[in-house]
Amino acid sequence: MIVWKSENASMTIENIKPEDIQPIFFKIMESVIKNECAKMMVDEILENRIKLAHNLLTILKEIADTWGLKISSVNISNLVVSNDKFMHNMALPKEIEI
Repeated sequence: MIVWKSENASMTIENIKPEDIQPIFFKIMESVIKNECAKMMVDEILENRIKLAHNLLTILKEIADTWGLKISSVNISNLVVSNDKFMHNMALPKEIEI
């Protein structure tokens, strides 16, 4: 979830259509999330959403500034790993230990 507002309306209108803000932010967020997650181990991603959200906020603020927008917060409320086999393999060492 991103909380944002227009800080410089003329700059926003000049650089991006209001109806394009949400879809473009979604695409940028998806790209940034993939790039940032590639720099982290999976267990680090799952355990440290705050670090990931902070990295996203830093990157997205820079992008939003060029549109005259101000991002006040980024929150990652849910992480889902879509590969069940991968999650099973991650849990396997803990299961063996138990």
